Amino acid sequence: MLEYIPNALLKLLYPLQEPDRKRNRSMKVLCLGLGRTGSESLCAALNELGYSEVHHGWRMIDPNHVGECPLWYRLALAKFKFHNTHLLTRSEFDKAIGHCEAVTDIPCAHFGIEILRAYPEAQVILNRRQDVEAWYNSQSHTIDQLWRAWPECLRSWVESEHFWIRRMTTWVTRSLWGWDFETFGREAYYSHYAGLEEECRRQGRVWLDWTVEDGWEPLCGFLGKEVPGYAFPSGNSLGVYAETRARFYRDRVRRGNRRLVVVGMVVAAAAMVGVAWYLDLKGQLACCSHESEAS
Repeated sequence: MLEYIPNALLKLLYPLQEPDRKRNRSMKVLCLGLGRTGSESLCAALNELGYSEVHHGWRMIDPNHVGECPLWYRLALAKFKFHNTHLLTRSEFDKAIGHCEAVTDIPCAHFGIEILRAYPEAQVILNRRQDVEAWYNSQSHTIDQLWRAWPECLRSWVESEHFWIRRMTTWVTRSLWGWDFETFGREAYYSHYAGLEEECRRQGRVWLDWTVEDGWEPLCGFLGKEVPGYAFPSGNSLGVYAETRARFYRDRVRRGNRRLVVVGMVVAAAAMVGVAWYLDLKGQLACCSHESEAS
């Protein structure tokens, strides 16, 4: 029920510096395909093509940018919990991505229709997986696991970065497939792209359907860029995903574990004091009972 607690109060309990950016450059490219559809390779490719500050989901757990999480959590609640879509405005998105010329991956993809409306000037790419079952399996073993691990659940109550990452990923990712990826994940995949295509048609916008196997040529042709003379970037396989995540989490896991130990010691000490008090009280009551019987 934390979603009913004001963000201001949560930030007092779990302080984290939230950005408040203003747009200082035009938004040029919106890559609104779901995570695990080549989004990191696409992010790297856009960087190679000269786009400045391409947003990607890894930023959400990067210690240098984790302050965006309370903002995305607030936007996720507005969309998925309270359905206050009038709060999903360009100025609100710009607080997180106002310095970016392009976006990829989550969380932006999960606000795809709202972001299409917020940035009508940008070109649109719908990056997909050729094999939806491969996407489903990849998602099952990566992003859908972010909220499941009980050690991270425990650490999220004692460490601010863990807390906000967990709140953001839970609402941004789980809400898209009705909190049950196993049952509704495939359906959500198809619905996501169908909704984006419908919105693009409504706005009269063209888009590029693209998979990572397509490589440079269709991407550069659509964006009006020269095709680089080297291989298309490759990254974020399951192994790379695990390594990157471990690297970003290393310090906060240590902090969280230390605090869990301290909390455990405090709880244990309190329990010992409570037991001692109870036994002492019980002894006093027994003594009083014996004295009453003797008199």
